[in-house]
Amino acid sequence: MLNLFKMDPERVRWDLAEAADGSCRLTVHHARGTVVESFRTAELALARIYKLEELLLRALEDDFTHPRSTQ
Repeated sequence: MLNLFKMDPERVRWDLAEAADGSCRLTVHHARGTVVESFRTAELALARIYKLEELLLRALEDDFTHPRSTQ
């Protein structure tokens, strides 16, 4: 399973790979790096995806609200 969502102006891509035993590997690629995690079930992996999307969007909002100095 592959999905994309847009974090203006960044793009985030996640890949969820399920093994024969039902376990899953989640890989999330975003502008700040890559997150790889393993889960016992797809449901647990999907819950984590939603949480990561929330955290990434919050980080983006913080960047716009509190820009870092370039000095």
